[in-house]
Amino acid sequence: MQESVAKAKATEEERVRREKIATDTAAASVAKDIDVPIMMPPITIRVAESPLTIAPAPEKITLKQGTAADLTLACTRLFGFVGEIALEAAPAAPVNGLAIAPLTIPADQPQGILKLTTTPQTPPGSYELVIKAKVKFFEREIVSERRVPVVIEAVAAEVPKT
Repeated sequence: MQESVAKAKATEEERVRREKIATDTAAASVAKDIDVPIMMPPITIRVAESPLTIAPAPEKITLKQGTAADLTLACTRLFGFVGEIALEAAPAAPVNGLAIAPLTIPADQPQGILKLTTTPQTPPGSYELVIKAKVKFFEREIVSERRVPVVIEAVAAEVPKT
């Protein structure tokens, strides 16, 4: 009898051992998050400010009081942008008698001409013209800016002949 009790006990211990192995194996095969450190060099991302570039304007624009000048502005469309470009220009500080008409460059044109006009009363001097190009790109309004120096020269007063 003692032999059969020992045999039953050994059989039960074997069953418990196999059940534990099966439970441990099932627990080990369950998916789990494991953190694995990976050393990589840094990644640099450059984000463009605008889908267009305004070509460099002339070094400066010079015009006399009471005259007009044309400023040709070439724009390069980038990143698949094909829409129109609205250009506005104004002096950085207000200048009496200096006027710049707004301009829209159509989608099929690479450049446009801004018209600058002065009156005889426009004060001579050096000013800074701020040109803003506004576009709608992926439902967002984006503004690019370029600054151009403007020099207004005084007109020599005519001396009456006697």
